[in-house]
Amino acid sequence: MAGALAGRLTLPFLLRWTGLGVGAVLLIALDLAGTTPLYKSWFHAERRYRVTLDAEQCIGCGRCVQVCPRGVFTVVEVASQPHADRCEQCGGCIVQCPTDALAFVAPDGERIPPGVVRRYKLNMLGRRSGAGRLTEDGTTR
Repeated sequence: MAGALAGRLTLPFLLRWTGLGVGAVLLIALDLAGTTPLYKSWFHAERRYRVTLDAEQCIGCGRCVQVCPRGVFTVVEVASQPHADRCEQCGGCIVQCPTDALAFVAPDGERIPPGVVRRYKLNMLGRRSGAGRLTEDGTTR
């Protein structure tokens, strides 16, 4: 058995399989390091941005609660972010906020205007809803 296997272990064979193995390890390592939008990390500059809330502009409509995939927001008269550490920076809350009370802020303090976010981020409801409070069935009142 060992003699039959030894005849197949040629240098081109070993180089080919070593290259494939290293390629697979690199692919997995880079994917886990955040090269996909599903698992972001230091490769994505936007990962350092934080969603900030201007409580004075908030009307408590609850759109941010509806579109947030991670449950970052709660609304009691005005919105708050008790679970801000869960934020994925998807921008859905910023897109849907009718009063522009939410915005991305970079680590250096630069505020990314909501209009810029709307231009480049996916709109979680397919369109921006009108002003007013959003009811349970998705309509405004």
